Amino acid sequence: MYGGRYSDVLGFDDGGPVRRGQTAPAVVQEHGAEEAMPPTDGVSVDWLAAAFGMNRKDVASALRPCPIKSRKGVRKFYDLRTAAGYLVRPERELSAALASLKADDLPERLRESFWNAKMKELKFRAAAGDLWSTASVLDVLGETFKAIKKATQLWADTVEESLGLTPDQRNLVVELSDRLMSDIQTSLVHQAQSSATESYLATLDDETVPSA
Repeated sequence: MYGGRYSDVLGFDDGGPVRRGQTAPAVVQEHGAEEAMPPTDGVSVDWLAAAFGMNRKDVASALRPCPIKSRKGVRKFYDLRTAAGYLVRPERELSAALASLKADDLPERLRESFWNAKMKELKFRAAAGDLWSTASVLDVLGETFKAIKKATQLWADTVEESLGLTPDQRNLVVELSDRLMSDIQTSLVHQAQSSATESYLATLDDETVPSA
């Protein structure tokens, strides 16, 4: 075997003797930390195979979908960080990785399944009472308004029976209660016309895939 110093890009050059069968990590350890730094123009399949302790054929196969950073003749060079993602199984659990994904991050073939699951979730929540229709919300507000109006209309009679009221005082209490109900009604009508709560669909773009 031809001897020489290990090169991150080319493998070995004629800079010094190397023992037969010596791997890239061993050469790096022998020649110092500066040899451990990958070159800026990318690393080769041979470099990755030696660094990750893998068969060259397996590395080449795993890197087929990996973007190529640069070429030198027929040789391909890859960004180390990107290539590592194709060669090393992540320590992070799959469920945790999926939980951090948004719908737009999913492959096209998985998006339909995601939205189907979301629709089933919406139907379940609606049946369970977690989601209210707009008509139901308006009905509740209307009944609440009627209850408040009925209570305020009794203020004058209640105060008169308990403490006594002059005609002017009674008229003032009635006027104040009528004014309160008018303000509440005006506010409700204004809010309904000028603003509204977002539909649940508006939040789906920010939803992440639920963890398994």
